[in-house]
Amino acid sequence: MALATLLLVALPQIAGGGLDKVHTWRGENSYDQMGSNVAVVGDVDGDGVGDILGGAPGFDSTTVDNVGMVRLYSGATGAVIYEFTGVTLSDRIGIALLATGDANGDGIPDFAYSDSLDDGHVYLISGADGSLLKTYSGPIEGKEFGAALDLIQDLNADGWPELLIGDPNFSGQDALGNTLLAAGVARVVDGASGAFLMEWVGETIY
Repeated sequence: MALATLLLVALPQIAGGGLDKVHTWRGENSYDQMGSNVAVVGDVDGDGVGDILGGAPGFDSTTVDNVGMVRLYSGATGAVIYEFTGVTLSDRIGIALLATGDANGDGIPDFAYSDSLDDGHVYLISGADGSLLKTYSGPIEGKEFGAALDLIQDLNADGWPELLIGDPNFSGQDALGNTLLAAGVARVVDGASGAFLMEWVGETIY
């Protein structure tokens, strides 16, 4: 069975030229799904070349299935800079990835990834040392908080960028109080506190 593959290619310098393959990163096992999500983080390791974040949400550990894996690769050498793996069945970390820029103000680009465990979580990671800076959690178990990620400006001027986080399985209510199953919701989340600043809920069922 074929393994998922993440390719980094150089764009041709001359019109009509071919693509030059620079790096190839492959999943290690069947159904790893490496390359399901990718992000260009910026120059984390200080070598002047942007580094690449790759997600493999189907990765299995030696004892637990579908824990997921996220790796930050050197754009210059292709070597692994940081690796993160889930620990619980169906964690599926790496279902979404995000380059956040320098979120904590230390001069080094940071990044985020999400999982699908329980209510869903988004993890903000320091590019400087790979440590966990923030965890943002969904409010309801069994939904898909973190299925989509994006970055928006610092709306409340506290020095931290805000995150736009999608939850497509969220069930809301219409104006009459009727339940709208899997209507979905998009939330603006405060980067510093994790509080929900705004939200937009789908208007119809499914």
